[in-house]
Amino acid sequence: MIQPRLSFHDGRSIPQFGFGLWQIPEDRAAEVVATAARAGYRLFDGAAIYGNEAGLGRGLRDSGIPREELFVTTKIWNSEQGHDRTLRAAEASLARLGLDHVDLLLIHWPCPAKDLYVETWRAMIRLREEGRALSIGVSNFDAAQIDRLEAETGVRPVLNQIEINPRLPQTALHAAMTARGIVTQSWTPPGRGAQLRRPAHPGDRRPHRPDPGPGDPALASRPGPVGDPAVAGSRPDRRQSGRAAGRPADGRGDRRHHRARNRGTLRSRSGGVRIGRLPGGRHGPKGPGMAPPLSSRPVFRPVRLALGAILALTLWRVLWLPLDARDLFVDDAQYWLWGQEPAWGYYSKPPLIGWLIGLSTALGGDGAFWVRLPLPLLHAGTALVVMALGARLWDARTGALAGVLYASLPLVGVGSLLASADTPLLFFVALAALLQLRLAARPSAVRALLWGAAIGAGMLAKYAMLFVLPGLALAAVLLPQARLRPRDAALGGIAALAVLAPNLWWNAQNGFVTLTHTAYNADWGQAGGLRWADLTGFLGAQFAAGGPVLFAAWALALPRARRFPGAYAALLSAPVLLIVSGQALWAGANANWAAAAYPGVALLGAAALVHRPLWRRAALGINIGLCLALPLAAALADRLRTPSGDLLLARWMGRSAVSLHAAEVAQAQGLGTIVAARRDLLADLFHTLRGAPFAIAAEPLPGPPAHYYAQRHALTPGDGSDVLYLTDSSADPACREGAPGWTLIEAWPAPEGAHEGQTFRALRVPRACWFRDPGP
Repeated sequence: MIQPRLSFHDGRSIPQFGFGLWQIPEDRAAEVVATAARAGYRLFDGAAIYGNEAGLGRGLRDSGIPREELFVTTKIWNSEQGHDRTLRAAEASLARLGLDHVDLLLIHWPCPAKDLYVETWRAMIRLREEGRALSIGVSNFDAAQIDRLEAETGVRPVLNQIEINPRLPQTALHAAMTARGIVTQSWTPPGRGAQLRRPAHPGDRRPHRPDPGPGDPALASRPGPVGDPAVAGSRPDRRQSGRAAGRPADGRGDRRHHRARNRGTLRSRSGGVRIGRLPGGRHGPKGPGMAPPLSSRPVFRPVRLALGAILALTLWRVLWLPLDARDLFVDDAQYWLWGQEPAWGYYSKPPLIGWLIGLSTALGGDGAFWVRLPLPLLHAGTALVVMALGARLWDARTGALAGVLYASLPLVGVGSLLASADTPLLFFVALAALLQLRLAARPSAVRALLWGAAIGAGMLAKYAMLFVLPGLALAAVLLPQARLRPRDAALGGIAALAVLAPNLWWNAQNGFVTLTHTAYNADWGQAGGLRWADLTGFLGAQFAAGGPVLFAAWALALPRARRFPGAYAALLSAPVLLIVSGQALWAGANANWAAAAYPGVALLGAAALVHRPLWRRAALGINIGLCLALPLAAALADRLRTPSGDLLLARWMGRSAVSLHAAEVAQAQGLGTIVAARRDLLADLFHTLRGAPFAIAAEPLPGPPAHYYAQRHALTPGDGSDVLYLTDSSADPACREGAPGWTLIEAWPAPEGAHEGQTFRALRVPRACWFRDPGP
């Protein structure tokens, strides 16, 4: 028999009619269940307290019905509430059932006096993540209690199982569940016990029929919730007629039986359940500690704490930027120049990082503060996207932890101080992953275009976005929650290509210089055997990039992440690390080449640590402590020293001093152009001498350009005047044969810092050194 099904908001569905196991003895449960399954039932509703889970499991196996056609529910009993107790109780139920998972796991009763149902719910979220329960819901909850679950965990139940029958229609509660997108399931819809013999309303003497038929207007004519029409008993004819009944009532009127309205509490007894009035009246509990209505509930506390932590980290990073004592590094200065010269592409990277820095400097100026300002702001935005992604995958608590873990990554701490194309890339990796889930849940052309645009923008940040695409594609194939319709996938691909197309066109116009440079860095043509030492170093560096505890937690969680949502986070991270590990083994790889994996690392690591407070605190403590120290170290860069007396951050010091001294020499010699061959010298010359009356140029060497400055700013014949050539003691100008010679103006030792130990020379060189006929 094909049964109608109702959809859950998590993408799964449930048969609309089911068979309840309450009051069926254990010694008869297997026979009864097997008979019911052969009669056409597919939904079987059990519970630990019924004492017949083993019989339920045997009956399902004896029926011969394939497991994938069955829908099995069980429930956590009141005495097993609490996080750890729930985990143990669920495993015990699965063992009794002989199943590796149930289709639906419910909290049997809220037990508000214990106030453990939120912790129980968190444990059930973990069970869902681990694939032990495919969907999770509640039983006998009111709207306020469900709102509290969602407010404190970010996860809404898919179903609320309550008593609904002609004497207890519960219209208001059913309507409240419908408004929240929660399926209502009724237990004993014909009524139970004495209710079957009492009139539906005072003064009505008509008894209820225990086995209503399809024509019964009370139970068959109106659409409504999931029903459990089979009553306790073993007669096959009773089960057949129950299955044949129409849809159960949706319920009309007040949620409580008129005889129970003035009773004081919700209680359970060994002989059954008595439903009474909730503390606080019809609308649920009030007072301190009670959940407010949905429309006014506060933001979940861990979310507030996470937002505060991300904001505090970002402010800490920004407030220390004006005090940063470091010179701009080579890449920082190069990206600044890119921002002054907008284009659809650049020599070594796609253009997005240059555009972002150009926007910042256009708003505030060309100082180092404005060059670096977009970096912590972009990472804060990425942390918020990771937080939203974690909440969608698991719950608000896990999402909050993932956001803070991302914001405190050592990789992010360093990336907030150094300009890198990874910074915008990480934002679009997280955004594309979030948009894919939204698109899979609610397909639309607009969402498909936004998803594709995010992928295209990631490619404009860095071509390493390609490393993420296999994971997203595998998720679309393997995980129903991330699966895209062919039309939406095609629209997304078109949008991604449309965003990337101008950069591809620029590359075509410039000899595919960016792609060539990227392939050159990868060094795929090298020979000499596999580099096991490089692979070991690369993997060790990942423990530094992610933090030792977080990266270890991710690695340990990876083998267990076989089902959604853990599998989605694993697919977002593991393929990237696998690809770059292969690169490291073949030809070597920098540690940051796997940066695109870290939104996924933060997500899966958060899921692994959220219920392990000791390790969670260790991960956060190590990473946040390092992130707080880094801006302070940058501000003290001119004073922090190693035990041997060297500057700790020497790599970022002394660069501008070389450029300023070269400018002084050029001015004293009356030379208006400064030329260099080295990329690092040119990068600092352009930024440090911005606004100064000097032209900066790269030495015009034969062959393909070696860097951006040689491509865009090579020296031209100009007016034939001499230039100042800045070099170290190991390199002379590459003059053509027979060209006039050059003269030494000055040599000086490099200051303490990046160039320490080198001797720089300022040479007067005629342009005829490089050009046969310089000048007009």
